[in-house]
Amino acid sequence: MVTTLATSKGAAGKLSQDGNTTIGFIPVGAVYLFVRDRNVDSVSELAGKRIATMDYDKASVFMVNRVGAIVVPADLGSIGPKFNNGDVDACYVSAPAFRPFELHRGLGSTGGVIKSPLAQATLQVMIRESRFPEGFVTKARADLLGRFDTAMRFIEKAEADVPSQYWVDVPPATEASWSELFQDVRVALRDERGAYDGAMLKVMKQLRCSANGSRSECAENRE
Repeated sequence: MVTTLATSKGAAGKLSQDGNTTIGFIPVGAVYLFVRDRNVDSVSELAGKRIATMDYDKASVFMVNRVGAIVVPADLGSIGPKFNNGDVDACYVSAPAFRPFELHRGLGSTGGVIKSPLAQATLQVMIRESRFPEGFVTKARADLLGRFDTAMRFIEKAEADVPSQYWVDVPPATEASWSELFQDVRVALRDERGAYDGAMLKVMKQLRCSANGSRSECAENRE
């Protein structure tokens, strides 16, 4: 997906707005739900739970509200302490945050990390294109794309560093409910909020289905 965004001429037009241009994506890893009670592993069980939420992210707030959970505003500086101190029942971060945020404190002996990615996090590098020479964007995108494998190795090591006893496997039936939730949120954010671009959602669906054509969304025409 990152390769497509970085090299596709069709995607290039979607990466610039108001003179600002995205020149690259650096993967940060799959985003997982960290819960203080490992028995909470399904969509329905999140109802009423307090979730530390990046409240500046429309998708996150919408999803938390959608499952009937309670949004507890947080940012990267407060999400760890809120979880570790018991101010929230759950939070979501990528594996590289596990050790620096000391999330083992919040997990304790009863918590877990739901092994069903909520999203794929990336750092997006943006520039004011008019301040750079012609051709810089293309070269910068190629350079950052060349660093993809290095970033992935870092992520893989971070995931391996999370002690195995914390990972909570999700049954296929429950996995399907998560996938349905994600799709509902994407469609709603496109149609009701105008937060997602329909063309980009279509591209990402094509990429997901090319990797796994058995996904239920592949037989539908919602995105």
